Amino acid sequence: MTSALRDYGFVVQAFLDHFADGASDEEWITRAASEGWVVLTKDAGVRRKPNERLAIKNSGLRVFTLTRGNWRSEEMSGAFIAAARRIKNLLKRNAGPFIARITKAGVISLVDDLGDPEEGPVAADPPGH
Repeated sequence: MTSALRDYGFVVQAFLDHFADGASDEEWITRAASEGWVVLTKDAGVRRKPNERLAIKNSGLRVFTLTRGNWRSEEMSGAFIAAARRIKNLLKRNAGPFIARITKAGVISLVDDLGDPEEGPVAADPPGH
């Protein structure tokens, strides 16, 4: 998938080029945000994992997930390529943090806009909970 995205013009940083297999979510999310990377992932469940959502929100990361993680490599790269113009437009309009979903046809839905300027960083265990 990375070669197809690179061939199309995406600048790709492959996970295993920077992190050990099994690296913690907080580690790769924090690093990706500090490097200014935008994450493209097949992990559609990222928005339902509290530790990942918290790390995304606190780091300011912008994440695009596929609506399904079980597609073939060419289907995944095809969805990202079909969405390329929409990805650029959303990145221009939204500084993040956010989680957006991409369909096979390249349609993007912003499912979690985590950038509430009034709220600031969130804690894992808010007081009183």
